[in-house]
Amino acid sequence: MHAIGSEAAAGRLRTREPDDFARALLGGQYEYLPVPGQPFQATLRRLLVGDMLVQHAEDGAHITRAALQPGLAGLIVPLRYHGRPARANGVTTEASDALLVPGGVDFTVACAAPLDWASLALPQATL
Repeated sequence: MHAIGSEAAAGRLRTREPDDFARALLGGQYEYLPVPGQPFQATLRRLLVGDMLVQHAEDGAHITRAALQPGLAGLIVPLRYHGRPARANGVTTEASDALLVPGGVDFTVACAAPLDWASLALPQATL
């Protein structure tokens, strides 16, 4: 698990390895499983401003199991679907939906097609 502020203020990663991508995400624990038969590639951009973390990603079809670290809150916003919408904790997300995630709570997202998304994480007290 990475704490916010334990990495450089800004960064970028491009990879074809889901484990590398999951390790590069900050603010929690993440597990990425690519959809069988579909190539996985991902780009991650992150920016740390004070105690606020912004991450922007473009990633291949996958299933993610994740939990933000306790004390954080996150807002995850799908920016562009390259196919069917994602499912978050079993609920289909629409283009105008966002996912508000408190720290310490597990969540699962299934993306049958590539997805562009952004997230904002900050201390729950700030939220």
